[in-house]
Amino acid sequence: MTHPEKSESTPGLRLRQGFATANGVRFHYAEAGHGPLVLLLHGFPEFWYGWRRQMPALAKAGFRVVAPDLRGYNLTERPAGVPQYRLPLLVEDVVQLITALGETSAGLVGHDWGGMIAWYVAMHHPRLVRRLAILNAPHPAAYRRELRRFSSQAWRSAYAAFFQLPLLPERLLRARGFALLRRALRGGPARDPEDMKRYIDALARPGALTAPPCATPIRIACGSSFRRSCSGASATPSWCRPLPTGFTSGSRISRWSGYRMQRTGCIMRSRTASMRGFAPFFK
Repeated sequence: MTHPEKSESTPGLRLRQGFATANGVRFHYAEAGHGPLVLLLHGFPEFWYGWRRQMPALAKAGFRVVAPDLRGYNLTERPAGVPQYRLPLLVEDVVQLITALGETSAGLVGHDWGGMIAWYVAMHHPRLVRRLAILNAPHPAAYRRELRRFSSQAWRSAYAAFFQLPLLPERLLRARGFALLRRALRGGPARDPEDMKRYIDALARPGALTAPPCATPIRIACGSSFRRSCSGASATPSWCRPLPTGFTSGSRISRWSGYRMQRTGCIMRSRTASMRGFAPFFK
């Protein structure tokens, strides 16, 4: 069941905001447009607001675009305990959220950690996913392969192991008025002072820095029971196709992944790139 609550303006669009209960968790989401559902899954340390520049183009193209705060983020509930953030639960969140929004399928877009969740939703529930677009998140099989090789990717993912330590990560991220996070956000999604304030306000909520890092790529790639499901999933599914103008796919090298993506999906050059050529992909 969904509960629309308020609206908010973003450049070129008026957003509707509300809450929906899925998988026993109350999710906050922002929504715009009408038509087939496109669900946008954010990464860490973001929230729905990270999609504010992409939502207008998709809504104007005739889609119902919904950007939820994932489990533990911003205004969505934060269940206590690491087991509440295991990948199977995060996948089920998305599955049930699609149903709670009154839909039977969705175009799925995932960025960063949201991209990893999107991969697993598509692999385990292919009938729910009309189209899949992955931004800056490698296919799980390729990611696990590189970690096991102890390649440069393992070092680049070491931050995820750090997040498993008690107390220290939260203290470091909060230190000097969230200085470390401000530095990271300033170079990407929060270059404007108002945008920075929105991000810091979301991260400053009680428990906001404790819950999300519990679910990290290292924990999933090395210890999840889901790891067996991606061992043979190297071919691109029929609903994952090369993106049109402004995007690239297939052999494009992700900046942070450190290895070549082969026949494993679609990667967007930049989330701030024009979305005009992106919308037809979901038709």
